[in-house]
Amino acid sequence: MLAWAGMAGAGMAYAQSVPIPYVDHAPVLLAIPSANVIPHAQYHLNGRFQYFTTATPGAADTAATDSILGTAKSAENLNYTSELLIGIENRAEIGVQYGRDFSLSIKALLIREDLLWPDIVFGVRNLFGTQEGTLYGIADAKTDKVLQSESYMTVAKTFSRSRVHLGASVLTHANKGPVSVNAGLEQGLGAGAYLGYEVFERFSDFHQLLSLEWKFRNLVALSVGMTEFQSWVRQDGEWGFFLTPSHTLPNGYNSPGITVALQVMGWVPHREKKTLPERVAILEIKNRELEMQAGEISALKARLDNLEAENIALQQGPLLSDTVAVKATTDVKPSSAENSGPVVPKGNAEVVNLLRAVTEQVNSDLSDPKETREMMAHVVALGPAAVEAVRRQAQDTSAGPGRIAALMVINFSKDTVYIPTLRALCADGDPRIRRESLTALVKLAGRGGLEETKKLLSDPDEAVAIAAGEAYRQITGEAVRNGEAGKNGKSPSQSRRRARPSQVK
Repeated sequence: MLAWAGMAGAGMAYAQSVPIPYVDHAPVLLAIPSANVIPHAQYHLNGRFQYFTTATPGAADTAATDSILGTAKSAENLNYTSELLIGIENRAEIGVQYGRDFSLSIKALLIREDLLWPDIVFGVRNLFGTQEGTLYGIADAKTDKVLQSESYMTVAKTFSRSRVHLGASVLTHANKGPVSVNAGLEQGLGAGAYLGYEVFERFSDFHQLLSLEWKFRNLVALSVGMTEFQSWVRQDGEWGFFLTPSHTLPNGYNSPGITVALQVMGWVPHREKKTLPERVAILEIKNRELEMQAGEISALKARLDNLEAENIALQQGPLLSDTVAVKATTDVKPSSAENSGPVVPKGNAEVVNLLRAVTEQVNSDLSDPKETREMMAHVVALGPAAVEAVRRQAQDTSAGPGRIAALMVINFSKDTVYIPTLRALCADGDPRIRRESLTALVKLAGRGGLEETKKLLSDPDEAVAIAAGEAYRQITGEAVRNGEAGKNGKSPSQSRRRARPSQVK
């Protein structure tokens, strides 16, 4: 136990150092205790019917005789239970179950899944009553008592669309074999469909359940399953397809059965728990969107101004450049023959000078966002001649802050020719480059950037993971909740400073 506690403590410490956005996993498993915890202030209301046969046709007399002799009792073949689950702080879950018996359940998330560690939960269910006994039609009071007050621990790890659960449980009232094991698989099939497979140990035997669930958004979910799946395909050492058990049974264990469950989710106003760094990052992203809209208007105005300047130049000869071009090219010396003012160099040199000026603006505490946007608009107005220079600077690992300036120009340009470059930069070693590249990719490619967004949801850098979560929401319309972001020791002011280059977009 001490060793286990030490491992759990180490896992908690690591989970805090490398947080990832909290994902609300679809509730798929029906029989075994899962490691899924519903979000804060949300509830799930479930209703479940289960039907099974306890005897083969024509064996009613045998069942009646067994009942008279006391070797078996009559079992109800159609049973119903309901359950209400409420999430607390994305860390705990309290449930109330009612069917033939009234019971309670409590679940706590000890360690949240990160890059290495799985989700680990500890809980107690079937307090005061047993929902499992109700569903399987157990009429024997002694057996029903054994199934009450079950304590369990479950671990779960997500692999792409698959989620694997492994656990162990203890039946408090069992005198023999109180510890049992269980396992489950949740497999996403797409279009809101999920496949569930569960196996659990009861009374020195293993029982299986195969289910198919269809989920409509975050509103309702319908599940249909085959209980005691092993008895559907194999009985008395023979393989086949069986609708009834080969001999009389006192309850639904080892008897082919059907279960149907309907779940209602999130039909009340809810609140998503967000830390201060998360709220700051989201506000910065919204501010960035407004800035980009204003930048688009400024870019259009700059293009019109450039066209007007070119017309004047053709009619009257070279004139003084605008203040932005003069600031960007202060290192270009006018010729002795030209006394009317500095002339803006053309071609690649002008792009390099403008990018240098943007970099200086970004690194300056007195920078003017409007002036920076005008510089970026000037780069974009140069057309194809600027594309290669901007792409080269964005990929140059020795360019330092100049890479951020290049990514800002790419974001501002809305030119889809940069999409392959942005995909590659989403895997860059610099977290600032990953974050800015993802932001630009989602803007330029839309849903085409979903794969990179999913990868960066588990990025070890907090700001990148938060930006990926917001990008995921923009693309899919579904929020990726983060109850733990911001616990890597960085203060909100640090998060603001790190996210600062995006504010001028």
